[in-house]
Amino acid sequence: MYGYLYFLSNLIFTFSYLHTLLYNLVWTPQRDFVLLNNINFGETGLNLTEIVPNIQNERVFIIDSHFPYMNKINDTYEPIYGGIPQYVNYTDFTETIQNSIDYNNLTTSYDGFIVFDTEKWTPIWETIPQIYQNMTVNYTLNLYPELKNNDELLKSRSREIWNQKSMDLLLKGIEIARNKCPLSKIGYYGYPAMPYWGNNTDFTIARNHNDELFSLWNSVDVLLPSIYMPYISTSDYKVFIKNYDYVERKLKESIRIKKIMNHPDVNILPYTWHRYHDPYDKHFLIEGDVYLEYKLPYDFKEIDGLILWSSENTEQRMEDTKSWFENNTEFLESLT
Repeated sequence: MYGYLYFLSNLIFTFSYLHTLLYNLVWTPQRDFVLLNNINFGETGLNLTEIVPNIQNERVFIIDSHFPYMNKINDTYEPIYGGIPQYVNYTDFTETIQNSIDYNNLTTSYDGFIVFDTEKWTPIWETIPQIYQNMTVNYTLNLYPELKNNDELLKSRSREIWNQKSMDLLLKGIEIARNKCPLSKIGYYGYPAMPYWGNNTDFTIARNHNDELFSLWNSVDVLLPSIYMPYISTSDYKVFIKNYDYVERKLKESIRIKKIMNHPDVNILPYTWHRYHDPYDKHFLIEGDVYLEYKLPYDFKEIDGLILWSSENTEQRMEDTKSWFENNTEFLESLT
């Protein structure tokens, strides 16, 4: 069965243009589906729209933001921007976001997408690295020294503080951006998350953690799951199936989250990468995995489009990327 699915994915990719045309003519009308360019081409000046006309530029901006984090250097950690949300400098935090919006020339009339990228931690205590838990415990002890001899209560109180303070900071970022660009659609890269590896229990735990982020879901305007392909599935249908399950799981989780939100007009725009994830980013997606990143999301009517991301800031990477998009122009055009 899996071998058949792998073969089928390559067949679908090869004939994707005809498949999409026939599907739309016979079964459904062409639906709205956007491809948004968020690729960093440095100073190379490549304009993807000149290659693939239906790719839209200047509709997505990742905004600079001083979310605190702990930077590991050898065996020690250095606090950056305060290290943890409890120590954030709100003046600096606010001004950084405002200045980045101004730098990108986004005005009150901008109605595109504003994206925050903070990947060091989440507002869920159970998912954060130990260093953040340790610092939060110390923070809590400074507030409540009487908890020194009550480990269970200390950990419980620390968890409450972390979840609240970190969520407050995520919501603050949205508030700052929305005040500057009230018509924009704001979201966080990678949210909602789901693991690649694991079993049904792990995936259930991840869904439960996502349910704890209800305040965030009701504040964002766009869900931005990452469906970057982690492993090359060349000639290995087992890897292809894992990749397939991973992408489908993230898409379905985003759709599930949208259904429980208070504003049903929220967009779902997965982040894609035409290269494989580090350390394989010298390799471009092969046919089966191209299908998973681009065609599989299209087949879910609840998915509004895709954001194209990469960093192609050298001449060689830019030329290689240009060739890849030229070779896949017809396929990408068939998606919108």
